Amino acid sequence: MRDFITILIYLLIKFSTTKNVNKLQLSSKIMNFNIKTFSFTLTIFIFLALNAVKAQEIIQPNYNDSLQKYEKRLKVLADSIVEGQNEWVRLDAVTDFIPLFKKSLKFPGSYSYPYDSLKFMYKVIAPDNTFKIYNWTLRFDDGSFQKLWSNTNE
Repeated sequence: MRDFITILIYLLIKFSTTKNVNKLQLSSKIMNFNIKTFSFTLTIFIFLALNAVKAQEIIQPNYNDSLQKYEKRLKVLADSIVEGQNEWVRLDAVTDFIPLFKKSLKFPGSYSYPYDSLKFMYKVIAPDNTFKIYNWTLRFDDGSFQKLWSNTNE
């Protein structure tokens, strides 16, 4: 694609700098081209080609942004898990946290995403880096704790 555009730009420069040239021979036919028409057509073609390349970049989603949004939502729930008024508030937060966390782990790149703001969780990484285990504790009103965990494979 870039070679084609380079050739078209070369032809435009060549025919716009040559004096007394107002015809361009393409293939086996002779077609009458006005240099201005040719220049305009080439400009439109280049503009469309460059916009197509830019559109491809825009269409590809940035999963890091999505993971950051998930992390913000998870952080609110994490604060409730740690600092909730009573165990029902903390249990409710855990009930919402686990499915949301699992959903975030399905995004490409989530395995390497640090989840830095979720400081209440502990992360255990396998020596060969094939999986991670996230765990945390849930405090009950009677002073007891329950360990909760989620694992992820690369």
